[in-house]
Amino acid sequence: MSVLSAFLALGSLNPTTFAFTELSGSGYARQPISFVASGAGEVTNDAALLFPAITGASWSRYNALAVFDALTAGNRLMAWNVRQPELNSLIPGRRQSIARGNIRLSFPVVQANSGSPVIMSGP
Repeated sequence: MSVLSAFLALGSLNPTTFAFTELSGSGYARQPISFVASGAGEVTNDAALLFPAITGASWSRYNALAVFDALTAGNRLMAWNVRQPELNSLIPGRRQSIARGNIRLSFPVVQANSGSPVIMSGP
């Protein structure tokens, strides 16, 4: 049973202001994500995610992920830095994928599997 269904975004997270800047253009779109309980105080994504193929120019490198309550606009629910941002630059024709269970968040101290604290937000 899903504990949260929302939309995953790729972008960058400002370490000072915690502002999240989402990728845009060239076929980019948030992807639906559902989290399921996977252990004591832990949730993981319950299905693989596959972002659309990049069209036109390359996407910028991204160093963070965020969860929103809507496909476009909406409220950011949480965001965190990824472990190796230098590996996350994408070129035309390629698709970014995230395997099932590859996003793991631990509660009550909210921390991503990358060791990065997760910034929680609310409407």
